[in-house]
Amino acid sequence: MAKYKLGKLALITAPGVILDDVIDVDLNASGDEVDITVFGDTEKQIGCGLLDVTVEVTATNHSATVGATGPITVGGMTAVGCVVVDVKNKVSPKGRHEYTISYAPTVS
Repeated sequence: MAKYKLGKLALITAPGVILDDVIDVDLNASGDEVDITVFGDTEKQIGCGLLDVTVEVTATNHSATVGATGPITVGGMTAVGCVVVDVKNKVSPKGRHEYTISYAPTVS
């Protein structure tokens, strides 16, 4: 899986998140892994089609709930319909709550 750290300024809109509360934005993409065996030699290759793409937003505050839908605009991408698939809470060593909200594109 490839993980790209985009930074908090890359986020334009996301359901349940206020831009002032954003700490970081990550884009995760994984391709279809295929085992190819030719003459007894096996090699893993990543296929062209993507199986999984998620955007993770880390914020100090949110109102997102799993299953909520709405447009997400990150980086230079146009708005994409998405659904909240996970919300995780983590407490930093300084006692600050950080929430990681995972979004997946919806099928249109």
